Amino acid sequence: MSHCDISNTSDIIDSRDVIARIAELESDLQSEYDDIEGEEFVVGSAYEDNEGEAVKIKPSFEEWVELQKEDAASASHDEAKEYAILAKLAEDGANSAEDWQYGATLIRESYFKKYCRELVSDVGDLPKYLPDYLVIDWDETADNLRVDYTEVAYDGVTYLVC
Repeated sequence: MSHCDISNTSDIIDSRDVIARIAELESDLQSEYDDIEGEEFVVGSAYEDNEGEAVKIKPSFEEWVELQKEDAASASHDEAKEYAILAKLAEDGANSAEDWQYGATLIRESYFKKYCRELVSDVGDLPKYLPDYLVIDWDETADNLRVDYTEVAYDGVTYLVC
């Protein structure tokens, strides 16, 4: 199994890596879920038999992931939490970037000014050799470019995507 290394400490994240990691986690969690086929869970008071006893039923995959996420002792706890966080990021990203499924770039907000400087240099809008007496206001330049980006949160950290 290949593990896509995604972290909210990364300056740049490719949406395709997020999509791939979600697929890995979903596959791992689905395998675990399938293994509990015969086990019973008490699911809320909404399911009661004729005697008022809670009925034991297998939860849906989504309910089971939530149970794993909330149970720190569960073997799937960390994967379930990561899955939920990345699924939320993917949902927000897909709503914010047309090219999410084909490869949108997420830029950590704290890195955005440096990203803009590199972008302007890479596209050729900035001459290669500027005299020392010329000063570019990179904060203002980043603010000007930022209007084309949308903020998305990834586990408490703001990223920009367009």
